[in-house]
Amino acid sequence: MKYKSTRGGVTGSSFEDALFAGYAPDGGLYVPEVLPEIPKDLLASWKTSPPKYQQVVLEIVKLFVSEDEVPKNVLENCVTQAYKEFDTSKVIEIHDCKDTSGTDYKVVELFHGKTKSFKDYAMSLVGRLLQYFVGKRSSHATILVGTSGDTGSAAIEAVKGLKGLDIIVLYPKGKISEVQELQMITVTDDNVHVFATEGTSDDLDVPIKKCFPSPGLISINSINWARIMIQIAHYVYLSTLEQLQPIDIYVPTGAAGNLSAGLLASLMGIPVNLYSATNLNDTVEMLINKGKVAFGGEVIESYSNAMDIRHPYNCERVLYFLSDSKTVAGIMKNDDESESMIPADLHEKLKKYIKGALKVDTPTTLETIRECWKLNKYMICPHTATAVAFCIKTNKEKVDGINKLKSYVIATASPEKFPDAAKAAELSSIDCNYNLANGLLQELKSRERKEPKLMKKGENWFEILQAEIKLVSAPK
Repeated sequence: MKYKSTRGGVTGSSFEDALFAGYAPDGGLYVPEVLPEIPKDLLASWKTSPPKYQQVVLEIVKLFVSEDEVPKNVLENCVTQAYKEFDTSKVIEIHDCKDTSGTDYKVVELFHGKTKSFKDYAMSLVGRLLQYFVGKRSSHATILVGTSGDTGSAAIEAVKGLKGLDIIVLYPKGKISEVQELQMITVTDDNVHVFATEGTSDDLDVPIKKCFPSPGLISINSINWARIMIQIAHYVYLSTLEQLQPIDIYVPTGAAGNLSAGLLASLMGIPVNLYSATNLNDTVEMLINKGKVAFGGEVIESYSNAMDIRHPYNCERVLYFLSDSKTVAGIMKNDDESESMIPADLHEKLKKYIKGALKVDTPTTLETIRECWKLNKYMICPHTATAVAFCIKTNKEKVDGINKLKSYVIATASPEKFPDAAKAAELSSIDCNYNLANGLLQELKSRERKEPKLMKKGENWFEILQAEIKLVSAPK
């Protein structure tokens, strides 16, 4: 399997090249040159005997990574080790819920890894793949990550203490939850370097993008192809639970990495109908519903802070897989300068695979958290709540006897990470028997801290990053 850029300026790259890169040299994102099919005999076996999640991950990754690059036994060990420390043997748990009309939906708990967010599911394996290649090369690599909430801590947990790897993480000060911040600054390993920035997550993405491409510098945001590749397994696995019958899946959407993975699963033959939920940062919603490209603008802060993104870079992958490099290069040429419309035929194709999108405001998010608890005695995080709200709205609009597909909602993070949202939804620990005071937050507060470096407005963040990269990349 070889890789290319979404914009067509790079072709013939190896998986290792794509893994150890951020943006491609032409500014695009790495994608496989050919989208593989899932073997029919494998699907037939999964239809009669649903596999474990780890098995799905292994088989999906094998389609995109040749044995010449990662031997079978190495890959099998990487997958085993990646999910060994999750807090449930199933890796993914499913919780049954009902809405006010009594309609069923299932919440897919993608938060059973170390940092209690869906980022752990791909990041834990990416870390082991990086370690394999660095060890094979006897080399060093520096990971540069910007986070709007959960990515930073998941990336840190995946590579902390690993020989040959240093990680630099930037996060927007005061714009993530206390739990999210503590999960980063309480990791004291020497190869972890954390910066707090005065600005938004989109602001910090600007100097990060400027740092790429650069030899030895890696991104493991969902810019990185390996993240998307592994996340395809979520959708394949959910489909196997229903014997590969069509299902509706509601996806909380920020940078659109999960949405890209769901689209790829669909294009590879998995019968999933995708629905994208955003908060008031509605770039993806405008793209899907109106065909409008409007990347940029002021970020609106919300309780679902990991979705506080105005430049969802994986939209480029979504558009590429439904068109071609020439079309994408044209669309993305002035993506930060002005609004534009994608071609009408591409918009129709987009709506064929992503059935709808909904912008969910803060009052609706909090009301959904509150109602989900009252009806189901089940807590959800504010990101998950946007997708639950969309699921409930769609269920109300379904006509009896039509579209009786089962509904799955992706839960991207544990509610433990967002006690402020639960309080804003007027759910105290006494009301809901949900321990907001003495759980994860208190445990994190008890840990030793390594205070982050501060990047202030007006400073040259690019120069600061370049200096840090040079420092951590120097021979130890």
